Amino acid sequence: MNIIRLNSIKKLKLSSSNPIQDTKMICISTTSNCESTLKKITSEVLGKKLSPCTHILKIHQSGYIWKGEIVYKPEFKLDIKTLNSCQKKIITIIKKHHNYDVFELCVNRVNSANEQYDDWFNKQLK
Repeated sequence: MNIIRLNSIKKLKLSSSNPIQDTKMICISTTSNCESTLKKITSEVLGKKLSPCTHILKIHQSGYIWKGEIVYKPEFKLDIKTLNSCQKKIITIIKKHHNYDVFELCVNRVNSANEQYDDWFNKQLK
């Protein structure tokens, strides 16, 4: 087991075989102008133990083209960390609750470098 020091303050355990290991963790994200819509999605996802943690971030200004016009409006972004095996269930929940007709839906692979976080993460999904 390798240990590295971050900012000379905190020790972090890393896998000895690969310091940045692929834990099959993904992050699903979407945006909305309605924070309560994203909270509904979050509540169902956490309640069903499809993710151990989510984040709702305030976006000061989003810019996009809608119906031929350039639009600038504040929005919120929801990030849901989960396992790839939960992806379809989470996307179904997002589609059920989302307030937009056409909404952003992104899936990104997460490469975690913190073994303790990975252990906690996986225990929450059992």
